[in-house]
Amino acid sequence: MSPIHPGLAYAPTVGLKLPHIPPRVQYQRIRRLQLLVRSDHEDSLLWTFLPKQLWQRCMAPFNRPFYWDILLYSPNFRTRLLNLAVLPTFWRKVWMWWDKVPLTKVCPAQPTSGQLLCMSVWLQKHPLFLVPGTKNTTTCIAIALRTHRPWYKHIVERGFHSLGDFLTPSRHWPTYAEFVSIVVEATFQYELDDCPGSFEPFYKLLTLIAYNVWDALDMSRTDAMPTAVLAEYLPTSLTMNGVPTPFHLWPHGYVRSICFHAPSMSKPHPLLSSSRKTLPQIQRYIRHTLRPLLAIPPPIYADVWWRVLFRMLPTNYKYFFLQTTNPRIMECSYPGCSAVETEQHILFDCHYVQPIWSMHRRAWSIFGRHFTWKSFLNMDDISVPSQWTHQKTVIQQLWVLLVAVLQRELWICRNKSKFDSHPVPFAPAVSHATLVTWSACVRRWLNDPHIDSDSRLHTSTVLDALKATPQYSWFWERHPKAFQVSKWFDTHSVRTFPTTANHTI
Repeated sequence: MSPIHPGLAYAPTVGLKLPHIPPRVQYQRIRRLQLLVRSDHEDSLLWTFLPKQLWQRCMAPFNRPFYWDILLYSPNFRTRLLNLAVLPTFWRKVWMWWDKVPLTKVCPAQPTSGQLLCMSVWLQKHPLFLVPGTKNTTTCIAIALRTHRPWYKHIVERGFHSLGDFLTPSRHWPTYAEFVSIVVEATFQYELDDCPGSFEPFYKLLTLIAYNVWDALDMSRTDAMPTAVLAEYLPTSLTMNGVPTPFHLWPHGYVRSICFHAPSMSKPHPLLSSSRKTLPQIQRYIRHTLRPLLAIPPPIYADVWWRVLFRMLPTNYKYFFLQTTNPRIMECSYPGCSAVETEQHILFDCHYVQPIWSMHRRAWSIFGRHFTWKSFLNMDDISVPSQWTHQKTVIQQLWVLLVAVLQRELWICRNKSKFDSHPVPFAPAVSHATLVTWSACVRRWLNDPHIDSDSRLHTSTVLDALKATPQYSWFWERHPKAFQVSKWFDTHSVRTFPTTANHTI
């Protein structure tokens, strides 16, 4: 059972931003295809010659040099029109990953008239070029023409790849008589006997495609098509800052975005609240509040807090479906407590852990900081007394360090009690262990070279105030140097070391 919904795990803005392996593999494969296509426009590398020859053998005769029609073809393994056996496994996988990219992202804009007239019609997967197939489906024209395929391949070898190749000299779509004249003139050297008795099925399918193109361009079917421009031969071009960008020059960021296909969220976000009702508000909360604050503790301590926020802790209440075999499966892990074990109960509400929080709550009351479950989930709701306004940021950072350490310590106590039969947490011992770990985290934080002198001064002021409280004074008496940063690690102190020039040999 997954501890979190996949949509939240992989969401880059409102989730945990975990790496999703399939999009990364797809990105790597498409980048390799980009490098192969780019070799036609730059100095070709040695590794590109063999793949190009294999693509040529696989697609023949439905390919054109320097056009890369495969970008709008699908790797159909059920037809003999493609010789996929000659392609190595790697390049077949590359083609399959590319075919999974939605066509709306491959061709984000409507192709121009020049692009539509120059796109290959035979194995095309663009919706405008699909024709009726079997069982109420649509397919490409090369597969729809099930008989006399050697003759149709001969048509392709004679240079009839696109709609523009079938147009009349006046750039109009030919009538059936004109079409027959064009085809007969092109195939008079065909030596085999496998020739269709009538060209009408072929003409009807091509006419259907032509009419779809004319309608998409909002042109009358009797209008003449404009002359195709060579620069428009790339239907996979993007418009970046007003400049057409072909496939081999697509930015890395755009390629990553079209490859990302993680599961979408189908459940309410766990961070929804009265102050955050939309996903953009949650996104701003995660970006500007959660991530900066939870980056202060070491990752091993911030991990429990992240799991609490996204409801990922495997507490007992999540095993409600096992109540038929174990009626007490949802009860608290501590002996003597029969409450339902939720994240809030095991880390905050249980009567075994409340004394620990109460001690810290009384000490931090001088700053107006409240140790409540709501404050753990809504860290943007911060208020301090007026005399501590200048230290507000430092107070919040120290509070986050303490809560992160304490949550992890309590979760460890719960696991030891549940799985290792340890006794319930002893409040004085847990408080002492928590303060020792917290002081180590504070020293680590102060050793950060990015901490300025003002933050260090405010931290010293806040710690002095906590030292004066009766709840923490005993800790300073027992460990007077707990929060003292060693000079060896002090990045603001300049240390000189003797050199050989200072010594007399």
